[in-house]
Amino acid sequence: MSEHNQDSRRAGCPPDAELAAFVDGDLTTNARALIVTHLAACDDCREIVAMASVEACERERRSEPSSWFGYRRLLLGLAAGLAASLAVVLIPRVTAPVPTSAWSHIATAMGAERTVAARLSAQDEYRPLSSPSRSAAEPAARSNFRLEAVAARLRDEADRNPTADNLHAVGVAELVLGRTDDALKMLLDAATYEHAGAGVYADLAAVHVARARRNVAGDATTTDWPSAVAAAERACALDAGLAAAWFNRALALEGLGRQAEARQAWHDYTTRFTADDGWRAEALARMNPGVR
Repeated sequence: MSEHNQDSRRAGCPPDAELAAFVDGDLTTNARALIVTHLAACDDCREIVAMASVEACERERRSEPSSWFGYRRLLLGLAAGLAASLAVVLIPRVTAPVPTSAWSHIATAMGAERTVAARLSAQDEYRPLSSPSRSAAEPAARSNFRLEAVAARLRDEADRNPTADNLHAVGVAELVLGRTDDALKMLLDAATYEHAGAGVYADLAAVHVARARRNVAGDATTTDWPSAVAAAERACALDAGLAAAWFNRALALEGLGRQAEARQAWHDYTTRFTADDGWRAEALARMNPGVR
């Protein structure tokens, strides 16, 4: 673990050795949860964890089979507080989608277009992506008082009963409203629960895609792109039948500039999910951008 930032970090920051144990998955559940909370508020420690994770991934990447997602590859892009949700722990393979009732209210309030390029875990009905603003690659969420009211009710419920499902639902609502920092915090909190499943990780990927697309018009160097890849691959590993996980994985690889892998990922999506819908049409268009 590099020590280049140790002196500049706050007195309350964990030592490098503890961050190294975090990256390697050697902390207890309680200790890991404390690191997650700290990473959500500390840019310096997030940078150190991200650098260490990417370095570890690159050292072993060439020796891993390309057909599956090994431990080190899952660690890719732990920046922005995603790390703990990707550490080596045995998480039950249970998908924890946004509660049906919560999603129905969010979907109803969204309107005919989506403002998030990624696919949300509970989003079956296709909505075209609304046109981006001139200043950002990701469309800005329009004022939506109906959705604000839905989000407020979901936040109240999460305050009373902070389960993984309730936190997940708030995170999705905040993402759709364009408040990606709040969405990230909620979904990271949801991911600390033992039974958090593929839906949480797929939507974490969606948050990171949104953040990356708004960061200097989708600059491929932003740490959110590798974080999106890592979260999506975790979702794929937990639930190979979750369409949003595979869609978001391909989208994140495309944003990261790994074009050959992105084309293969879009092919994987269209092969696995053959329903003749807008999602598949969009995937085919992204896989073959020169074909119209």
